[in-house]
Amino acid sequence: MTALPSLLMLAEKATAGSRELDYAIAEWAHSRLLASYRRLDGDNGWYSDDPPISGANKIAPADAYTFSIDCALGLVEQMKPGWFWRAGHVPSFHWHNGANYDNWCHLSRTNASNCDRDDEATGWANSVPLAIIVALLRSFIQEHKDGTP
Repeated sequence: MTALPSLLMLAEKATAGSRELDYAIAEWAHSRLLASYRRLDGDNGWYSDDPPISGANKIAPADAYTFSIDCALGLVEQMKPGWFWRAGHVPSFHWHNGANYDNWCHLSRTNASNCDRDDEATGWANSVPLAIIVALLRSFIQEHKDGTP
C-alpha cells in the first residue's frame, strides 16, 4: 500500500486522471475504511451496519476518482462524512509547488472558511477531481500532524 505522503505527492504531480492512481487511492481508502469494520466469525466477508464500500461483502474496484467529480466527492463523503466542500475552476493560474493550476477544492469540517484552521484543507490541481483528491489527502495528513489517528 502507498503511504499517505507518497500518495499525496503522486496526486499533486498528476497532470490528468490515472487508473493507476485511482487504484492506489482505492487501496488506501478501503484499508482505512476496513479498519473500522467488524469481522464476523466463520465468514470471509467484511460487514458494517452502514458499509461505505458497495457490495454486501466485497471491496469494490477502484472508482474513477481522478476522472470524475462525482466519484471524487463520493469518496470525500465516505471518508469525511458531514464535511463541507467547495470546488471550481478559476481562469487565472495559481502557483503551487512550482507549477500552475487553475482547479481547486476546499474541504472543511464547518461551513465557514478560515485558512488557518486545522480541520480544513485546500487542493490545487490540473482538474477538479484531482483537486478534490489532493484536498482530501491533505486533510488526513493534517489530522496526523495534530496527533489524531
